[in-house]
Amino acid sequence: MRYATLVAARGGRVVVLCPRPLARLLATAAGVDAVAVAGEPLPAFDLHHPLMDLPITFGTVLDTIPVAVPYLRAPGEAGPRAPGFHIGIAWRGNPRHENDRNRSCPLERFLGLLDVSGVTLHGLQVGEAAGDIAALGAGALIADRGQHLGDFADTAAAVRDLDLVVSVDTALVHLAGALGRPVWTLLPHAPDWRWMLGRQDSPWYPTMRLFRQPAPGDWDGAFTAVVAALREVVGG
Repeated sequence: MRYATLVAARGGRVVVLCPRPLARLLATAAGVDAVAVAGEPLPAFDLHHPLMDLPITFGTVLDTIPVAVPYLRAPGEAGPRAPGFHIGIAWRGNPRHENDRNRSCPLERFLGLLDVSGVTLHGLQVGEAAGDIAALGAGALIADRGQHLGDFADTAAAVRDLDLVVSVDTALVHLAGALGRPVWTLLPHAPDWRWMLGRQDSPWYPTMRLFRQPAPGDWDGAFTAVVAALREVVGG
């Protein structure tokens, strides 16, 4: 979606075709003139271009990745802020993803963040895994906001109202990065290609910090680093 402004700058009227859960959010994207929902009648257009091929079309290399954020915006106004440091979390990705068993982790790993004074956790998990909060008996420790998220625009509004997102590699971290919000991404030892290797930042998202497993399956090491970094930010 970050390429929509580049397409528009070349004289195109940008119509985005997307699944319905993305429609309200992508209507906020810079450079987008209209949004069409998959399965419904399309407006007139002259050319179709797959989103994932746009980096090739624009000759993108590491130093020319478009990184102006935010390029997506949450609808509505920010809600009232309670005292403290508020963190949104997600612990599981799409279970149909071929690498989900490596990139996802148990919810209880996140409870260590509560050892930092002043932290409040907000579950942004959707789908079947959202039930892990109740199954773990953690309803008093984690505010389950996932049950109120109907689409990505709702999730964007939730992210806007938080201080930080800490999540495994799933759609939530890309959303937070596109919104220009602080986000810490937990990565398996062998991550998706987008995150490359051996670096703590992402050239795709200026507000993102990466926390990697030091060894295959070593979530303890990754979360130890997250808690230490959180103490530096929040104190306590």
